[in-house]
Amino acid sequence: MRIFLLSVLGLVLFSACNCSDTVVVRDRSDLCGDGELNTGEACDDGNTINTDSCTSGCDLARCGDGVHRTDLAPGDEGAESCDDGNAVDTDSCRVDCQLATCGDGVVRTDLSEGQSGFEACDDGNADDSDGCSQSCQVSGCGDGIVQAGEDCDDGNSEDTD
Repeated sequence: MRIFLLSVLGLVLFSACNCSDTVVVRDRSDLCGDGELNTGEACDDGNTINTDSCTSGCDLARCGDGVHRTDLAPGDEGAESCDDGNAVDTDSCRVDCQLATCGDGVVRTDLSEGQSGFEACDDGNADDSDGCSQSCQVSGCGDGIVQAGEDCDDGNSEDTD
């Protein structure tokens, strides 16, 4: 009896000659998570946890894959504080998988004025006298910060005090 075994795209086809023309097909996708590195898997850590170094699809976790990796401490190489899976740097999650914050040098455009976290500017420094304050608001007369060209700024618009 001759036995033929063919593996195509994760499917195993099995046929024996001296039998009927029956073909047995077994889906190999169930092998991801078995703890053994199989064909087509970048990793297999033996679990279905999607937020560690090996995703539940047996792919290596990476910034930008849309899965927030939580198995590392902040500051560790590869640590993510977010991962929205897009290439937009001006929303709440930057392309380096860190949360957007005032002072990071990137102006958020996903919020409207008045919403918490809204940034009118973000120059990434602590100099309040350069046109953009540390609170990511445009500096100007009446904000309490003496800017270039101002003799004083008491934080109000009252001209007689």
